[in-house]
Amino acid sequence: MIRSLSVFISQTAIGAEEPTKTTVIAIKDLVDNKTPSSVAVNLVTKKDLPVTLRSSSRNDNVKRSLEENTGNLVVEDSDFLKMCSEKYRHKRFLSSDLEPLLLPPLLYTFPGSGNTWSRLLLEYATGIFTGSIYNDRHILNTLHGELTCDWTVSIIKAHPLTHSFVGKFGLGQGSFNSDKKKCQTGNIKVFKRAILLIRNPFDAIWSEFQRRMGKGNHVNAVSREKFPWEHWKHASAWLAYRYKEMVNVHYAGLIKNVAPGDVLTVRYEDLRNKAIRIDQLKAMTDFLQLKPSHERLSCAFPLSDDKGAHRHIDKSKNMNKKTVFTKEIACGIWGVIGKEATKYGYGFPKDLDFDINSPEEISSFCGSIPPMSDNTCQWWWCKL
Repeated sequence: MIRSLSVFISQTAIGAEEPTKTTVIAIKDLVDNKTPSSVAVNLVTKKDLPVTLRSSSRNDNVKRSLEENTGNLVVEDSDFLKMCSEKYRHKRFLSSDLEPLLLPPLLYTFPGSGNTWSRLLLEYATGIFTGSIYNDRHILNTLHGELTCDWTVSIIKAHPLTHSFVGKFGLGQGSFNSDKKKCQTGNIKVFKRAILLIRNPFDAIWSEFQRRMGKGNHVNAVSREKFPWEHWKHASAWLAYRYKEMVNVHYAGLIKNVAPGDVLTVRYEDLRNKAIRIDQLKAMTDFLQLKPSHERLSCAFPLSDDKGAHRHIDKSKNMNKKTVFTKEIACGIWGVIGKEATKYGYGFPKDLDFDINSPEEISSFCGSIPPMSDNTCQWWWCKL
């Protein structure tokens, strides 16, 4: 039985041109005759600050996306997951009627670093949608705030690959671009705080390569049949140099231009580590100035096990990381980003053919294999 759909009720004030308040009520609460547990979304009109997206299309998109997404959750037969789903599955936009609205921080991260899953994790941990400077419709069914860049979301995603933090058009300076100028419409002119989500560069590079080969699809894998080896060599080198640039230019520029307490670095692998993941997630929600209970933080992990947030791998048909990272390619990439990887505690991933991890072991293993060149990727693919 589906118990997660919501009813959207719009209320229009006398003389208003559009709905000024939209309330989300869970069907479960109506059936159980309870006071609605999901309170909701107030849309701010043009006269209010901060300005949010005014059209009812945002809520139509959210409503439609919620309805289409009811089958996405990977449900396990456990009392704990059932409890989590009943209590914490509903999410909403922030509302000036319910809480003070704060300028959202950036989720500033390399593509392929677990961004979709991490955003979903934050949404279940806080009950608040996350936003983005992009309009990526591939993930709209999973992340219902994807089309939003305003003060009603908890955090806003951007990639250093497309948006620098410093400079005339930097995210920290103003005048930056966003899809359909939605951040400007939403009164997001500059970012002052950021979470830096970082992942082992080998995993991030392979993940981003698969996404691009799938024309933007976040969950499809690359086929073994006729695997484009030459393309992979060029693309992996280009991505390695962009990772290096992220650490030395974009992250360094951000850290230099914000207060020490206004930046938080989180490793994707620590969010996957069951021994410390709740503490890591709590550090993120604390940074967002949201205070979920320990129970809700614990529930966020099984609830975020969503089909729309993970790549679907068929081992019999799809290419795998162990095969694509040959010694020549892995060592060529290490020659580019070894210093940056070491800075964040990374070596070769453990699931490669060569079981070595420390910088000293890697240097000895790679010997005289030169770093990859940055001028090998000239195709349209690398300009996306």
